[in-house]
Amino acid sequence: MPTIFTHGGTAHRDEVLACAIILAKEHASNQDWSIRRVSAIDETAVTDLDYVVDIGGVYDPLSRRFDHHQDDKLPASVVLVMRHFGILDAAYEWYPWVEFTDIMDTQGPRAAAEWLDVRASTLAHLRSPLELAFLREFENSVLVVPGSFIHDALLLVGRDIIDGLEIRAERLELLKTRTVVEWCEGQPLCIYFLDDVPRPEMALRMFRRRFAPGARIGVITNVRGSGWSMFRFEDRSGVDFRHVATHPEVEFVHTTGFLATTKTRCPTDILRQLVRHAAGISQENSNDT
Repeated sequence: MPTIFTHGGTAHRDEVLACAIILAKEHASNQDWSIRRVSAIDETAVTDLDYVVDIGGVYDPLSRRFDHHQDDKLPASVVLVMRHFGILDAAYEWYPWVEFTDIMDTQGPRAAAEWLDVRASTLAHLRSPLELAFLREFENSVLVVPGSFIHDALLLVGRDIIDGLEIRAERLELLKTRTVVEWCEGQPLCIYFLDDVPRPEMALRMFRRRFAPGARIGVITNVRGSGWSMFRFEDRSGVDFRHVATHPEVEFVHTTGFLATTKTRCPTDILRQLVRHAAGISQENSNDT
């Protein structure tokens, strides 16, 4: 059975994600792949088909060797693996966690905290018990074989990473043709994407960054109800949906005012009234494009 070799001991996000991506990429070959965690590489046990990840002191994509520890100029192993499969540029564009994972693994928590502009002690607060449990399960496995929980979970993660890039790119193309941007005094005010699709928020922030930078509000279908969802983009102030809480069409307003939903998929003229009111803008000061 072809094998992905990686290091034993403490498991890190870097090599676990690298293994997940390899599993997902190789799954199409209809071969069963295992993952073996070792303290050192026995060259006699490694075939030309096998991968060696984050161990062994060699970076050679043609030989499927993806270690970075021997050269401080090399990025983390997950970055090397993404580069090998031709998805690195897209991953950097769509997944903010890639750069953070690289810095954390190659430069340590202090550098990662500086990159996030937080204290190093803050990083511990950002780790989910889901990730901790997953890493611990991987850490406790010497051999990960097909059919095991951790193998299936890694395959799921790898597929989500790879397929997610294609899905997001496709969604961005849809947004280009189906999104309406409302402008006010020469600046983008609100992005309306009203198509009934799964995860309507997907790629909306990328659309904003490219085509409506600085837009203050987004409006999408409410996947939890039968109306619309209106929200303030995270880096914008001066928008408070508590101002529209008493409107008969409004169903819910978050206590902090960053989000509101409507009871029905009301006409866009009502939506625009709500958006302008939340942003403190009178109707005559806005125009659509």
